[in-house]
Amino acid sequence: MPGIFGLTKRNKHNFSPQIVLNALNIYTDPILHRRQDIENNAISCSIVTYDFMQNRQVHFQQDEIELWVYGDPLIDGYTGEKAIELTAKLASQSAPDFTKIADIDGLFTIVILNKITNKLHIIGDRNGLSHIYYGIFNGQLIWASELRALISKQIKTTSRRESFQAFLALGYLVDNTTWYNEINLLPPASYLEWDLTNNELKTVGTYWSHKNLIKSSISKNENEIVKDIAELFANAVKRRVGENERIGITLSGGQDSRAIFANIPPKNGFTAITRGLKGCGDIKLATEVTRRRNNCTHVIHEVNETNWLTDRVNAVIATSGQKDFFNMNSMLSLPIHKRYFDINLDGSEGALLKGQCLNLNIPKDLKTFENYYLRNGFFEYSDTLEELLRYYKQIDSSQYFFLHENIRRFSVFGSILGHDYGIISRFPILDHHLQEYIYQLPNTTNIGKIWNLMLIKYFPEYFVKIDNLDTGRRLFKSDRLNYLSRILASVQSKVGIEKYVLKYHNYSNWMKNHDGGLIEKYLLPEQLNLYNYLDEKPIKNIIGHFLKTGEHLRLISRILGLSIFLEAEKCD
Repeated sequence: MPGIFGLTKRNKHNFSPQIVLNALNIYTDPILHRRQDIENNAISCSIVTYDFMQNRQVHFQQDEIELWVYGDPLIDGYTGEKAIELTAKLASQSAPDFTKIADIDGLFTIVILNKITNKLHIIGDRNGLSHIYYGIFNGQLIWASELRALISKQIKTTSRRESFQAFLALGYLVDNTTWYNEINLLPPASYLEWDLTNNELKTVGTYWSHKNLIKSSISKNENEIVKDIAELFANAVKRRVGENERIGITLSGGQDSRAIFANIPPKNGFTAITRGLKGCGDIKLATEVTRRRNNCTHVIHEVNETNWLTDRVNAVIATSGQKDFFNMNSMLSLPIHKRYFDINLDGSEGALLKGQCLNLNIPKDLKTFENYYLRNGFFEYSDTLEELLRYYKQIDSSQYFFLHENIRRFSVFGSILGHDYGIISRFPILDHHLQEYIYQLPNTTNIGKIWNLMLIKYFPEYFVKIDNLDTGRRLFKSDRLNYLSRILASVQSKVGIEKYVLKYHNYSNWMKNHDGGLIEKYLLPEQLNLYNYLDEKPIKNIIGHFLKTGEHLRLISRILGLSIFLEAEKCD
């Protein structure tokens, strides 16, 4: 449970040095994690880092400024200890608007105590991926990197029922909401200011916005853009591979992780881990990819009906139910990752470079949102869709809406799950320079096409000579040929002709026949906490339909994860 956790004090006398431990539910592994508790007259703060950061300084004092840095910032080409030192220096000089923080890439949280102004500031990273939750209780500000730290009998909360509906509709929560009315998630590129004199929240402000960038400000031809994207992406990967770091990658059969793989600097030895059913397309294609590099160790982890449940219930609890039961595929191989690396280069946000979210071009109306996002007809989701639409209009960018909503509130949990195993993730595709460049291109730019042209031109050995998993064929320059290849592969799959097995799991069958008693324990009893928040009848209808047909797997996954979390919360 690495992160930064803490709370303010109402006075100097009623807290002991163990206040953070006593008030917050912080779990640490003595082998994988390193914990530092620091207390002064204003706050109690705890930082939990990783075993490979054993001697890294995270607490800084300069004159009347006391400062804590948690996470994995990237700045001026540096990672690790040097990056944290530079981050602390920049942060101490950045008040009151903290605009300089926008120059720092990566995932991090900064806490600054100014003893002259008696103000406390909590600052998150630009993409909001280093989560920081906060709430005000009895005149105290409490904050935590993980929501589960705030689930405690000593912290009284009330449930936000709209969040349960949102989760069933979307698989993630909207904007900065949580399960609780009293607890929020700090927005991306934001800072919180707390007045220690009056014990009150002064503001939650922003220090950067994509709206400061100018659309269509980059005017170049297609070949020039392809060249720029290639250079930006290569630098994004390079900046995330530090000297003397144990680097690894989870390599699938798709394009995103393969693109990162191809750009890892030649001098760096690393490990690639591939998981899946024996003989599946991911394993076959990843094996072909790794043969192209002599300095890569390829580890294959086969998944089947006997091991697919590994640590999944614990993972639901670790994410406080914010990640559904099936979309936590990292749990299939995380237990073995730590043997090989501490830092995972993650490509799960690859949709940002393939155009699905950059060119939505959907009208900003409720009906279109309903058609686009609604996944089933079992529940009434109008409130959720209205909430989502409001947030979409607030962001005013399909690209950053996808980043701040889907990636920040859904995809990133796959990487957060690695924290309990002593692993951090870095995201080359979310590199600031790369994302800013894409945003400043004209709206008419076909990013998916540009991305494909870049892969073909600069990495033919990986994308022309090795098939694409989705199509079973090489990547083509022509959008039409790539589209026809996908259609053909889909038709062939339906009639039982597949060059590669696309699915690396069989969740529907495993859930029905090898669920380890989870359905009986977490879905069928009438006294479940779940049914205090959701109507039992439609849920039981969904379960019955699934057990007969195997359909509605996605919804079953969300309901199951939510029930596991609620039962664990009840037992706290």
